Amino acid sequence: MTHSELMTVLSRRLAGGQSTALVTLTRSTGSAPRELGAKMLVFPDGTIQGTIGGGRLEAQAIEDAIKAIKGGQPLSRSYELEPKALGMYCGGTVEVFIDVFTESLKLVILGGGHVGEKLAALAAFLGVPHWVIDDRPEFAAPARFPHARQTFVAQPSAALQTLHLDENTAIAIVTRCHGFDLRCLVAALPTKAFYIGMIGSRTKTRRLFDACERRELNTSEDGRVHAPIGLDLGGRTPEAIALSIMAEIMRLRNGATGEPLSLLREAKA
Repeated sequence: MTHSELMTVLSRRLAGGQSTALVTLTRSTGSAPRELGAKMLVFPDGTIQGTIGGGRLEAQAIEDAIKAIKGGQPLSRSYELEPKALGMYCGGTVEVFIDVFTESLKLVILGGGHVGEKLAALAAFLGVPHWVIDDRPEFAAPARFPHARQTFVAQPSAALQTLHLDENTAIAIVTRCHGFDLRCLVAALPTKAFYIGMIGSRTKTRRLFDACERRELNTSEDGRVHAPIGLDLGGRTPEAIALSIMAEIMRLRNGATGEPLSLLREAKA
């Protein structure tokens, strides 16, 4: 696979929100199996595209790349091509750089209406990669969400399966009607998302939770589910609701209290 083809694969995976490591052979002495600059993409499940030479060297590099993805940090590694190290008889040393392409926070917006539009704009301002899903073409139009990685005109279950969501993903359900909210919630629960927020009143929330219970989905005890969505900031405009949603997501992602900093300073004094 050529470097250009590898970069195409990498670009496609990033557009879909999938974490990837890029392993590049940066230095070698002795009989290295590949030339300098050889590249390999490694995915979280251990599958790869490209090669840096195969065998035990490649297997160890894949293992280290998976660790780098989980840690979210790039790594440099040196491997001795000797029997006591990797069980190889090539002789010499190979060094690789493992670059990691992942985001610490990603946002999937289910619903392209007024709140979804403002939430996407706020995510773009904060540099948070986001995707928008709506079953109406006019509300999931790329022109309406110019900074979204992708927009999907689709049912929530089909679109969420396409995205391969991980533990760095927040899902905001801000659709136009209760029935579609329910479909979104049912589709979101099996994902690995750390946050699933749903807009609506407490009465609506109770009714949709009851509907989930009838489907044997225990939403009321799932700590990832936040409904009604957002923090109590007092605003009711789409902009204010979007701010309350993003504030709740950021608080949870950063492990913060949400308390005024002035009170926290007093407590530490």
